[in-house]
Order: sequence, then structure tokens, then C-alpha cells
Amino acid sequence: MADVPLAEASTSSPQPPPEKPVDGDGSVDISDINLHELLNDLSSGQRNINRLHINHAIVILSRTLEHIIKLQQHPDLYLEFRLQQLKKLGIDEEELRIIETKNQKQSPIKIDTSSVIDRSGTPPLSPPLKFAKLNNRSFEEDNNDVSEDNFLVEDSNDSTSKGNEPDLTKHLEDDNPQNYESFYEDNIDDINYDLALGDDDDEDRLPFAAYIPIQSLVEDSNLEATPFPITDINIEKIKSQVLNSSRKRSQNQHLLKVFNLVKVPPVSIEQFLLRIKQYSPSISVTSYIHSAFTMFKMTVLLDLIPLTMNNVYRFIVASIRCATKNIEDVYQKQKVFATVVGVSLKDLYRIEVGFLYLCDFKVIVGELMLNKFLSHEFSDLCEFIKVSNL
Repeated sequence: MADVPLAEASTSSPQPPPEKPVDGDGSVDISDINLHELLNDLSSGQRNINRLHINHAIVILSRTLEHIIKLQQHPDLYLEFRLQQLKKLGIDEEELRIIETKNQKQSPIKIDTSSVIDRSGTPPLSPPLKFAKLNNRSFEEDNNDVSEDNFLVEDSNDSTSKGNEPDLTKHLEDDNPQNYESFYEDNIDDINYDLALGDDDDEDRLPFAAYIPIQSLVEDSNLEATPFPITDINIEKIKSQVLNSSRKRSQNQHLLKVFNLVKVPPVSIEQFLLRIKQYSPSISVTSYIHSAFTMFKMTVLLDLIPLTMNNVYRFIVASIRCATKNIEDVYQKQKVFATVVGVSLKDLYRIEVGFLYLCDFKVIVGELMLNKFLSHEFSDLCEFIKVSNL
């Protein structure tokens, strides 16, 4: 190698474009982010999911949802863009029509396939989002027995006014593990495997499941390589989901009702995401990009969700919350996050479960697939919206 001239060595193997460093926290203002420059950086490989600031991720998620809403308001353009994306997966229009016709015959419910999705078939049933300000106290008090009235402060003024927002940064700067809940609330060192129920136990109490020894789990585990590892770009897996999506479309219509609001909240999608970022600072870039990819797949590729301004806010809540619970080590308590996003605790559970059923519990996505979404699908969506003058 020492005898090879540097100029000759450089021409033999072209170097990839240098990656841009991750900007420090607070150094990127969301108003200063240029979408055109961001798209160029993503397409050229100078930025990827590991080279994004949190505000970049918010812009990507908000633009993805806004563009999809605009696109679905024009069925012809929406169908054109969807067919373009399916063609890149190796699915042509004729193949898609044959599969959907076959699934329609097998379905016990008669489906009208003359339109992509009935955009007004699901009435808005849920109450509007009720935003509340957090009391000026530490989140460490959440473990104490306090009433919900002390936890909420009614937001009678305009929630988007910066002058009325309380200064909560002193409570959010300290990333204290006590501020978040782990995957299980129970103490793992306090597990009781005594399955015998006493005479005083309630008759309706369900017995604990039998303890399974670790050794038996190891013996029964299949160590063969999975055909669709999460670390790969599983085009065939997505193609299979697309071809079967028409069958699920009619089955999942009832799940969409919980996401609809009576009226649109007085904040934009971007402002809503910035509120989540302010009061839930532990949510990572990966969770936001997970949410963007999942919503793109379910609305464009699978055509399962008619996205509107009345349901997009709850889909944001559900997609981010489900992604956070699956990929983050720690996350906020359910009660705190429900207050941040303006839903009741009961509704938060309902939209989480509904979202999991809609996406068939396929929440976790590999890094290569997310980077492909950033450099290809997201860029295609923005370019199509620009060319279509929407």
C-alpha cells in the first residue's frame, strides 16, 4: 500500500460523501431547517437516522403527515403516487387488481372497490383533545398519591401563545430515571411464584401463569436464522403485506373510530409535535422516524387509513407511544403522557391498542429500512407534492 500513489488509490475506490455531524441539542432551530437542503442531505447519504437532530425528525414526521393528508384529498393523485411506490416494490397495477378481486371474493363482507377508501365512512366520535398545562412541580411527585385536579391546570388561554406557557425546563432537564416507567411497573426482584390460592382469595381472581424454567425455554427455542431479519430491507415482506391489505381494510374499519375527533385542535401538526418534544424530552429521533415510516406504510402502501385533520393527532399519539414503548429503554408514565397529548388515560390505552391492531403489531423497523424511507420514499413524497402543486 505504501507504493501506491495517493491520487491513484483515491480514483480506484470512490469515497462516499462525508456524513454531516449531529448538531448539539438546541443548536438547530426548527424555523431554520430548509426542507430542500434536508432532502438533498438525506438523498446523498450525508444524513441518516443517526445524523439527525430531534427537530429534523419532527419536520420529517410533520411533513409526511401533512403531505399525505393533502394527497388523499385528491384521489387521482393519491392513486397515482401509490401505484408509483408499489411499482418500486415490484407490484404492478394489474397484479394488485387481481389480488384485490380475489380477496374481495374470499371476504364475507362485500367491499366496494370502485374507490380507494371511503374517506367519510367513519363518523367522528371522540371528544376534542383537551390540552392542559403541567403544574409547576417536579415529576418526581407523580409517584405520590395526589389527585388529578392538582396535576392538571386548565388551559383557558390560547395554548399556542408562548407568553402563557409555563417554564417547565427545570423539571425536564434532569433525565432522572424516576421520572419514567420501565416496561414493567412491578419489581422484578419481588416476583412471587406461589400459585396456591388461599381461602381468602377472590373467586374471580385469575391464577398466575405457571413459571417456565429458563432451561426449558432454551431447549425449545429455535435458533435457525429468520427468513426476514429486522436488520435487512425486507421488500418481500412489505410486498406480502400490501397484497393482503385489501382483506384487512374492511375488517379494520371499526378500529378507526377511536382516532376521530369532534373538531380539529387549534394547533398545527408541527406545534403539536413540538409540545410533545417539550414535555416528553426523552422521546428519541428514532421514535419519530418510526412513526413517520409506519404512517407512510399504513396510509400509502397498505391504504388502510384515510388520514384527515380530525384523526391525525391521535394517530400521532398512538404511533409515537407504541414506538417509544417498543424501542426506548425508559419512557414517561401513562398518566403524564396522556396529559401532555391532551387525552384521557382510558382513551390513551384505547388508541394504543387500536393502532397495534391496525399495524398488525408490526411496530419495530430496522435501521436500514428507516434510512431507505428517509432517502427514497420521503423524498419521493415531497417531490410529488411539489410537482403536483399541492
